[in-house]
Amino acid sequence: MSAQVAVLIQLLDHPEFEGSTHSVLGNPPVRTCVGQAVQEHLETWLEEHPEQASALVGRIQGTLQH
Repeated sequence: MSAQVAVLIQLLDHPEFEGSTHSVLGNPPVRTCVGQAVQEHLETWLEEHPEQASALVGRIQGTLQH
């Protein structure tokens, strides 16, 4: 079994949490900002590192097929 992990840290002045345990961040602007940043930087990395990108995509596809 293999896994890919990413850790993002976002400091908020007034965090909002959702769910019965209040464990889900509920700030839509933050979710949007983080999603855009991840997409932008991941696309750049994939373009600049085609060999590693191909290996990573292969691992993801292999995980999805099991």
